[in-house]
Amino acid sequence: MAAFLNVVGYPAGATVFIDGIEIGLTPIYYHMLKTGKYRIEVKKLGYLPEIREEFTIFSTERKKSMVYNLSRDEGLVI
Repeated sequence: MAAFLNVVGYPAGATVFIDGIEIGLTPIYYHMLKTGKYRIEVKKLGYLPEIREEFTIFSTERKKSMVYNLSRDEGLVI
């Protein structure tokens, strides 16, 4: 089985990686994933990354969303 993944949040334009593979910039809608466990990273320059080590898509799900809110990296000078 498969489900559609949506990745949305602040700030828009963050890069999304699934199991280390770049899939695009947010917002992302209707990215198809098979049932299973995934590592999802959301990164944007000037912000601390958000990482979900075990993001699971269950066989009963048709759609799943990941909502993120990246925090400014105060230690980074741009």
